[in-house]
Amino acid sequence: MRKYKLFYIFFVFFALLSFCGCTKFRVRDYNKRVARLAVLPFENGSNDVKGAEVTRKKLYEALIKGGYEVLDLEKTDSLLREAGVTDGGQLRAVDLSKIAEVLGTRTFVKGEVRIYYQGMSVEIFPPGLFFKREVKLKVTVLDALTEKILFEKERGNRDIRRVEDDKKSSFLENLADSAVKNAVSDTIYSGAEWMAGNIAKDLVYIMPYYYED
Repeated sequence: MRKYKLFYIFFVFFALLSFCGCTKFRVRDYNKRVARLAVLPFENGSNDVKGAEVTRKKLYEALIKGGYEVLDLEKTDSLLREAGVTDGGQLRAVDLSKIAEVLGTRTFVKGEVRIYYQGMSVEIFPPGLFFKREVKLKVTVLDALTEKILFEKERGNRDIRRVEDDKKSSFLENLADSAVKNAVSDTIYSGAEWMAGNIAKDLVYIMPYYYED
């Protein structure tokens, strides 16, 4: 019995060592001034026009709570409009060093919404009618002057629940019937926006701090 107990203790000890060796903990150096981040308009690759707006705002809020210095979104958008940029998709064709001059910071946070969906979905695997909520977001932090990528990660979350047979006929009779939508929306999540907020917090948690030169 004692042999097994010692084995268990050593197993736990080495497992903890392995975990600590593989995990990077984000630590802020309070002796240095944190670089100001500019969260640029996100590219929206989803089928929801709100996808880019919602995820960008959630990431901005998560950065503020995480202790980062972030340029106000309204001020960012106002300055970008003066420079002729009104959409995240335009950023691929502009000189980011010029945008850095306009915004007064060189550290940019860019986002790409791969999926932002909430609604009914006909699935093949598994087959059937489902109520689905899904968000997938890719975030990139880069130095606008050197075009060096400082951080890049993609995160996603998905919630899917089968619509019961007794609700299918009503749903198919009238896709706009709000009563049916409410009846099948009692999933474990409160919505795609909630999922976006949690994905943003997850991304910010693993994002390192950046400091001014």
